[in-house]
Amino acid sequence: MPLDYPLWLRAAHFFNFLLLSLLIRSGLEILSAHPRLYRNDHCTPGSEWLKFTKNQRPEDRLWTASNEETSFPSAIALPGHENLGLGRHWHFLADFAWLLTGLTYVLMLFATPEWRRLIPTSWEIVPDAWHAMLSYLSLNVMETPGGYNALQQLSYAAVIFLLASFSIATGVAMSPAIAARFPWYIKFFHGRQSERRRTVCKSDLNSQPILP
Repeated sequence: MPLDYPLWLRAAHFFNFLLLSLLIRSGLEILSAHPRLYRNDHCTPGSEWLKFTKNQRPEDRLWTASNEETSFPSAIALPGHENLGLGRHWHFLADFAWLLTGLTYVLMLFATPEWRRLIPTSWEIVPDAWHAMLSYLSLNVMETPGGYNALQQLSYAAVIFLLASFSIATGVAMSPAIAARFPWYIKFFHGRQSERRRTVCKSDLNSQPILP
């Protein structure tokens, strides 16, 4: 029997997919301003573990973060073509809309009976999820008419309440304002660069030259 998804749930999933797409694309635009990833907050030249640019630092002149900027095409980044300011506006706007969508979703989830078939209510779900995983690994399809099996419930709850919450917490840790006012919070995540290694150290490098 096919699941009867309410309209609000369908809309929440649609906007979640749309807004995450905007966040990824605008995030790539921010990354293009300094396309190097570090494990340390000092961003020492040559210490990057991954880079998305072919630019090489010259040895005969000063090299600043602005020289690192790489033009990503608009088909990938938003808006693309070295437009960092507008990319940040898109990122913050999409982030706010994503948080609002998530809050609305959670409120509607528990204001309706929908949570009963999505959220685990007993520890028995753990061994049941293990059996479901074994069933999937043996290429057997588990059928639970009108609901979700234990593994699907655990996966759904983990994405909504753990992964999304972790994304919010680490996103806040990337804010220079939070780093200045609440340094303990950044240390909790082992530094801005260590926590989110897909980001770059633009704010530190924009204010000082990189010496060869």
